[in-house]
Amino acid sequence: MLDHPVARPDEVFPVSTKPEEIHPDMPVVLGGYEQNMPDVITADLHCHLTGLTHDGGGNLLFSHDCAGTHGSSGAPLLTKDSSGWHVLGVQVLASSAHAGGQAVPLLNSPGGTSADQP
Repeated sequence: MLDHPVARPDEVFPVSTKPEEIHPDMPVVLGGYEQNMPDVITADLHCHLTGLTHDGGGNLLFSHDCAGTHGSSGAPLLTKDSSGWHVLGVQVLASSAHAGGQAVPLLNSPGGTSADQP
């Protein structure tokens, strides 16, 4: 918990994409500070979700074809629609063999929005 806000609400991308709106081939963007260029933000602006999977504990994961190297963990997985940018999840795994990786969703309640989160 932070003791004070770090940004105004209008400066923060919402977490509001409903689970039923998330699907393979959905355009996404992955951007962050990766190990090969730690002082410069890099982003793959032309990638897509490739599937929805689950980890060993049954938790939902988004698979994507975004380029990301070691150090991309923690980067936001974003999407854009007519209302603007939205955060779908957070990168947790970059493939070492090819472009792609996995992200955990930030929206966990079925049919809910980020406003439902504590």
